[in-house]
Amino acid sequence: MIIFGIDAAQQHQTLAAFFSLPDNLALTLDAENRITAASAGLLALIGVDERGVLGQPFTALLFDADRSAVAARLQEAREQGETVRFSARLRCGDGRFVGLAWSVIQAGSEGWLVLSAHEVGVNLDNAARLSPELTDRLTGLPALALFLQRVDHGLQRLRRNPSARFAVVSLGLDRFHLVNHRFGYWAGDLLLTEVAHRLQRNVRPTDLVSRVGGDEFCVLLEDVRDVAAPLRVVQRWREGVAVPFRVGNHELSWGFSAGVAVVDQAALSGETPLSSEAVLSEAQLAMREAKRQGGAATVISDPALHLTVQQQFETEAELRAAIEQDAFEPYYQPIVDLETRAIAGFEALVRWHHPRRGVLPPAAFLEVAETSGLIDAIGKQVIEKALATLRTWHEALGRATLTIAVNVSPRQLCAPGFVEWLLAAVTKCGVPPETVKVEITESAVLDQGEKTLAILSRLRGVGLQVMLDDFGTGFSSLSCLYQIPAQAIKIDRSFVAAIDTQRGYDFVRGVVDLAHALGLDVVCEGVETEAQHAQVKALGARWGQGYLYSRPVTSDQALAMLLCGQ
Repeated sequence: MIIFGIDAAQQHQTLAAFFSLPDNLALTLDAENRITAASAGLLALIGVDERGVLGQPFTALLFDADRSAVAARLQEAREQGETVRFSARLRCGDGRFVGLAWSVIQAGSEGWLVLSAHEVGVNLDNAARLSPELTDRLTGLPALALFLQRVDHGLQRLRRNPSARFAVVSLGLDRFHLVNHRFGYWAGDLLLTEVAHRLQRNVRPTDLVSRVGGDEFCVLLEDVRDVAAPLRVVQRWREGVAVPFRVGNHELSWGFSAGVAVVDQAALSGETPLSSEAVLSEAQLAMREAKRQGGAATVISDPALHLTVQQQFETEAELRAAIEQDAFEPYYQPIVDLETRAIAGFEALVRWHHPRRGVLPPAAFLEVAETSGLIDAIGKQVIEKALATLRTWHEALGRATLTIAVNVSPRQLCAPGFVEWLLAAVTKCGVPPETVKVEITESAVLDQGEKTLAILSRLRGVGLQVMLDDFGTGFSSLSCLYQIPAQAIKIDRSFVAAIDTQRGYDFVRGVVDLAHALGLDVVCEGVETEAQHAQVKALGARWGQGYLYSRPVTSDQALAMLLCGQ
């Protein structure tokens, strides 16, 4: 088969590199949906060797009830030529099943497919059902014991992947006792069952809805992008789930209070190890506070880990004032040739000149900027200044080869008129388009799909370069690499930091091999020691970035570095 113009040898090298990444769950299918290759991680998960799966129809390894829907999704991937996602239960060697969330892309024109997955479910019995002790008798939802298992699974993933984040939402029905008192307990049971079904229909396949007891439900939201994401989900539930329903001749209106606990890397830094019970307790305490406020409210738990609502409002107001005052400035971190250590370009990193707190890095305000929608205005200020600085550097050096990389968020990229603005800004500053690199993350593609790909293709078409940032931190890396019209990928600093371990070394080597098979350059972020420099250079990466070479500096300091290096 041919994958996007890659010859057979390159294709074999590409898949071999991707399949060798630690814990990767992936396989390939031929035009008849027969398995032609499976990663070691997937084989280890289901407890079989290659002989047990190669040549087998993929659907034959699935739970019976999932087969027809999965076959339809596979055909959809072939017909539409874009990434398709679904959840399905895969049979293990011992007859049990495990729930997986799959991403599938077409590989060339012969109907071959590449599938990658991540684990989202616990082990099920050989009928793909939950055992009775893990099921709520009234609603059929997973019981609390299973919910806590899944939260434990999320904590384990978080320890392996520092950039991961998930949320637990505790929901309590408001004034539920009045339903029981007025209509009887049978009506209350009907309401609880209906709420359970509506919640299940309004979450992703990777999420989990459970009934804790009484009128309380809890929901595990996997892979949330920021603290505000679960708040948006809860708001959608208020609009689409908490709608009246009829019991006999009566129409019941109901609402709920919600408590949200968002768990990220910071949550693991406390003196006491974080447990699934502690996470649920945080969400429940926040839910009770929402009830105390009168109900129909949402409260975020643990202000020590996350900005309180009041702090968010204060930060947002300060950001608006800072935009008016033109208080955002790019600092520049060099990207060097690993072979010669010569500076090839810089990445522009936003800094906020705060009137009281001094120069603030993005971590201090970027989350609020994203959720408030102010990121577009801030990004434009930074990009305009970075392009003007690049023009100054070109003139001072007498050559226009130095590059500048600017970060563009998914929200910015897809904002109406942003592409036109960016192209006009490049033209206005008079810098060659090929010296401007647009850095995006995998989430930009996952959020907007074909719209994002069309935008990036347009940028490439006028000469701008595209780089895939923080590679390796998402679930659809292979899909992104095949589809995004990028020239380079940046390996996330967390993997470079772990390169002295066998696992970290194997991962970086696998990504470099995969990138080279696709004709992409590699930038290793977070290089801080000579040993790391030597290792990434030996693995074949071309560019490096990190404190070993320089911290982010002002435009004048960057120019001095350039002039000294001539």
